[in-house]
Amino acid sequence: MRTRIFKGVLGPALVVAASLIVPVLLLSSPSPVLAALIPHDPIYIDGNGGFTPANGVTSGSGTGNNPYIIENWDISAENAHGIRIRNTTAHLIIRNCYVHDGREEHNHGVYLENVANGKIEGATSNNNLHGIFLVYFSDGVVDNCVVENNSGKGIWLWYSLNNAVTNCTVRNNNFEDIHLWYSNNNRVTNCILESDDHGITIQGSENNTVLNCTVKINNFGVYISSSSSNAVTSCTVEGNNFGIAIVSSNNNAITKCTVENNNLGAKLSDSSDNNYIHHNNFVNNKQQVLNYCTNFWDNGYPSGGNYWSDFTGVDVDNNGIGDTSYKISGGNNQDRYPLMNLFVPEPIPPEEVPQTPTKWLPIAGIVAIIIIIGIVFGTAIYLWRR
Repeated sequence: MRTRIFKGVLGPALVVAASLIVPVLLLSSPSPVLAALIPHDPIYIDGNGGFTPANGVTSGSGTGNNPYIIENWDISAENAHGIRIRNTTAHLIIRNCYVHDGREEHNHGVYLENVANGKIEGATSNNNLHGIFLVYFSDGVVDNCVVENNSGKGIWLWYSLNNAVTNCTVRNNNFEDIHLWYSNNNRVTNCILESDDHGITIQGSENNTVLNCTVKINNFGVYISSSSSNAVTSCTVEGNNFGIAIVSSNNNAITKCTVENNNLGAKLSDSSDNNYIHHNNFVNNKQQVLNYCTNFWDNGYPSGGNYWSDFTGVDVDNNGIGDTSYKISGGNNQDRYPLMNLFVPEPIPPEEVPQTPTKWLPIAGIVAIIIIIGIVFGTAIYLWRR
């Protein structure tokens, strides 16, 4: 009898609970299922008045709280730039669009010119001239995009200010993955840059940050030219011909990076002085570094310098710093305080690297409550039916 009552209660309870749980899980999923893409002609918008449904706008009014949305389009760039927007200040989001096949006609995938307050989110640009080409672009975001197999560059910021490029995968483009050209105060974070001539190039630019990126299997991993006051931090630079190259550039900082298995770990040349390279791991590069200029390879004592996998010195006092300096090839530079062990940086604070929120603990609590409610309702239904 008890077994029959329990089964009679459990069935309705589970039905009720499931009907409540499924919407919760769908709403809270960190990786929502993207909507199916719809074919659309190339989009061209010039000025705020061009944000119309005919130009691919699916919703929004252009304010910060209600931006124009252009989303879920499959666009062939064979006959024109896939998405071209010029001379706008309205808030806009290009989301979940696939732009492709402009390569033969020299068309860009996404081309934004003189645009402020724009966001490109979850887009894929494949087989175009430039994947994402941003000219005089400011206060914008490129997030969670895949840019690959383009004949020019992957993502190019040209005279662009105060932007963030985050969580992007940029690979197999013909020349460069990400290029900052005379662009200041930008931030490139959590990106994968691989299989190109240049992974990331900073040229004629100041006050940019490259943080927590993986740069691998390129000719040049990180290339800084005629630029100053940029920071490359907590990046992995591996398997490149030249891991890091600094040319005619001053006052840049390379810190907390792992530079590993490159033909040449780092090269500084052509009056590249007063750059700061410390708290990095130089591991198993065929040649660790080549420095023809005057730079700083440590952060003083007791902070220390870099870890060198080929350092043969000793640490008699066991303070984690070698008792002799590490000679830097190419000039008179030295790491005065080489680290005896791999440098392990502290975790990057959440406010510096956006993270997907951990939702499962609160979800588990919600699910438990829903199950209890379901059992109560299921019991009531069963007893009422009796």
